[in-house]
Amino acid sequence: MRAPSGPWRARGLAALAGLLLACSLPPLGLWWLTFGALVILGAVLPHERPREGFLRGWLTGSVASGMVGLWLLDLVPRFTNLPKALGVLLWLLAALFMGLGLALAGLLASLTRKVLPTPVALGASLWAAERFGPQLFPYPLALTLVDAPYLAQSGDVLGVNGLGAVLLGCAGAFALGARERRWTRGCSAAACVALALVAYGFVRERAVRRAMARSARWSVALVQPSVPATLRWEDSMRVPILRHLQQLTEDARKAPTDLVVWHEGAYPYPLAFRAGRDGQEYPAALQGPGAPWLVFGAAALGADGWLRNAAFVRSPDGALAEPVAKRELIPFGERIPLLGGIPWVRDAFSRALGMTAGDRPELLPVRGLTVGILNCFEDTVPRSGAEVARADLLVNITNSAWFDGPGGPGEPPPDGVWFLSWRNAAGRQHLVQARWRAIEARRDLVRAVNTGPSAHVNALGEVERRSFPTHPWVLRVSPRVGLGLSPVAPGVVLWGPWASALVLAGALAERLRRRLRAR
Repeated sequence: MRAPSGPWRARGLAALAGLLLACSLPPLGLWWLTFGALVILGAVLPHERPREGFLRGWLTGSVASGMVGLWLLDLVPRFTNLPKALGVLLWLLAALFMGLGLALAGLLASLTRKVLPTPVALGASLWAAERFGPQLFPYPLALTLVDAPYLAQSGDVLGVNGLGAVLLGCAGAFALGARERRWTRGCSAAACVALALVAYGFVRERAVRRAMARSARWSVALVQPSVPATLRWEDSMRVPILRHLQQLTEDARKAPTDLVVWHEGAYPYPLAFRAGRDGQEYPAALQGPGAPWLVFGAAALGADGWLRNAAFVRSPDGALAEPVAKRELIPFGERIPLLGGIPWVRDAFSRALGMTAGDRPELLPVRGLTVGILNCFEDTVPRSGAEVARADLLVNITNSAWFDGPGGPGEPPPDGVWFLSWRNAAGRQHLVQARWRAIEARRDLVRAVNTGPSAHVNALGEVERRSFPTHPWVLRVSPRVGLGLSPVAPGVVLWGPWASALVLAGALAERLRRRLRAR
């Protein structure tokens, strides 16, 4: 039997790149495999036929998304009323849909490669596709390079998407040189860019560590109650849930505490979406003298009648500051995109609450400083982190109970191999995403997650402390506040994709002009 050749070999390599990307994320976490995927994509993504570039990108993205999202196989029947067999179909459709992001990058790179230098076409296409392309859950190409020594620190200039775009461009230059079997000027430029990124990261890491050593710290208690997902829907469980949170908070208050953080939607009663006082309508979140500052999540009803996923700050005197609403709602979890008008889809995802998104980011006052709230899914979205990058401390509140394995919170898998299990893999993947927000903003980030892992991430993206998933826990951390660092990444994160899209639009217009002129 003859070995596959031509386009089939390239398509096989594209699928292999997807496999490498999947293995670079938890549960395996072999982050260095991302470099192999970059090399392959730099070689096979741009093609003379745009359809082939689209297909190769789609293969890579679909294979990676399918393997990374294996936790969807348990999530779908647990969150919906659909049978498990249909859940497999939805998992497959989700993988194919999320693969369209890289497919768009391959299409754009193939269309513009004869107008722009191939490395520029690759980088601009990826940057634009990761921002504007179809996606359910964002998984940037450079995501796992947060563990790459020094290289990750260039994220405070480029952001994770910009870093991936530059590295893919470099890979494309090397692939072009290898195809021509000579060291080209493009190869030399790509090598210089890669070395410059590492050198910058080396210098920047030392500067950030010096700033961290001088910074003030808070004593923060992250409350991880591990309340099973279904219990939160039962009215009879509101009192026990609140008592559980209060008991864990009382344990935390036995030591001096500047701030307590409860997870997304932790307060089990609906509140009004406005400033007020704790205990004004429903039982108080905290009681007694000497209560610490508290950040907590709750469902809130606005004057317009819309429900919002909100974050509140409670001061020691019981006052509730003006809340901030979640801006990035989870598809099919808090909203049903596009398909909400289909009755069976609406019935299947009946737990999707139909919430409305917040319209602007807000910094909340705590102890004379400000905290930037990243509500659940928001710390996976670079632009959400960029919008609150001026805060003195980043605070993420998350409820990941739906992502636990069968049986809900409990003991880890046997034989001590919990870190290799797909159980709670979504929570560990979420933590990898969140680490980039700390680098891009150069702020410490604390995460209170219902079923874990809760964590403290410093301004270098390093996890200083984390809890074990699924166990009730109070994680005491000491984040730095008011670092005073001003990275350029927030601006680049917001405007870099638009600049890439503008470059690509110009290249597409020039390609069309050449074709018309040739005719």
